[in-house]
Amino acid sequence: MSEETKKVSVVLCSYNGSLYIEKQLDSILKQTYPIDEIIIVDDCSKDSTREILEEYQKRNNIIKLFFNEKNLGSNKSFKNAISLASNDYIVLSDQDDIWFTNKIEKQIKAIKSDNTKPLLVFHDLSLIDENGKTVFPSFWKLHGFFAESFNFKKLFVFNIVTGCTCLINKAMKDELMLCNMENIIMHDYLIALIAYGFGEPIFINEQLMYYRTHSNSVTIKEKNTFFDRVKGLVSRVRNRNYLLPNILQIQKYYELYDDNLSDEKKKLVIKFLKLKNKSTLQRFIYKRLMN
Repeated sequence: MSEETKKVSVVLCSYNGSLYIEKQLDSILKQTYPIDEIIIVDDCSKDSTREILEEYQKRNNIIKLFFNEKNLGSNKSFKNAISLASNDYIVLSDQDDIWFTNKIEKQIKAIKSDNTKPLLVFHDLSLIDENGKTVFPSFWKLHGFFAESFNFKKLFVFNIVTGCTCLINKAMKDELMLCNMENIIMHDYLIALIAYGFGEPIFINEQLMYYRTHSNSVTIKEKNTFFDRVKGLVSRVRNRNYLLPNILQIQKYYELYDDNLSDEKKKLVIKFLKLKNKSTLQRFIYKRLMN
């Protein structure tokens, strides 16, 4: 299959996104790579998001709108949106970012072959604030992520893959549809686990979009004082549920996909799941050893 024949669906989930969604839609529509369809699932927005989306649909016939009857949350809304995509390649989008015009083109070019494995192509981001000002040029550098050395085991405790950077294929879509999203921290986390567990992860060590940070959702590490870090450490050690969401997520993952994993990766998963019956301190030490 040549690059030109790779049809692409973009899937976007919205919720009260009226402040920024027009800028994001404009950046999607300006992509240098042709987009076959844009699937938008709105999760019961209470602002003017629905009206904005309907206006864009009138001007762009590749936009297909779907409105949830009840609020499903991010994970289930994205699963629903992905299920509605009709093409072999699907690009995920948040509602308040801004894509570089060549984002999809570069992701498509990074695909080396058309195989049956679940595929993930992801990349770095540049952070902007609510006003569109760049606050940090590289999300990966900010958080100390090194895509070159990332692996399946490290995913047990932290995720390098941001959902809005993901391009996936139909094989990945089929695997995602097996999960009811219960005990899954985030849909992008599950995508990463599938790709690194038994699929094909491809990273692009380049910023291909502006990722909008909000004061109530993203903390810049450099702004944390020493006291804040010590306070956070004490809180984590005292927390009896420390790493429990990760453990429950890996347990769900293993239930669904154990037959796809190599013996070596099964052993890694089983060892991690034993942390469920370990002390908080033992869980903390395990995570520190992953850094």
